[in-house]
Amino acid sequence: MRAAIIALSAALLLGGCATAQSLEQQGQLATICANDAGWCPLRQGLVIATGTPCQCFVPGRGVAAGVGRYFLYSAYPGRPVSPYFNSHWMDLPPAPPVLR
Repeated sequence: MRAAIIALSAALLLGGCATAQSLEQQGQLATICANDAGWCPLRQGLVIATGTPCQCFVPGRGVAAGVGRYFLYSAYPGRPVSPYFNSHWMDLPPAPPVLR
């Protein structure tokens, strides 16, 4: 319930009557926290705008500072994604499916 309220509040602040889903698709809401070395997925229910400072937990090393970015990593099911810090993919992943 709280996550829904936060998402609705963000949607109203960022785009009037737009939904959080449509804002995410437009790239205005972040799905990851990223820096030059890598990225981590945002916790489910956490809603931040792109460009917002954030942190990734790096096991055994503490936290890494980053910035909220939009990336639909779920479109790449063949890529393992840690809930913690992930190095950037160095090869080109397969193209995401075309949504119609």
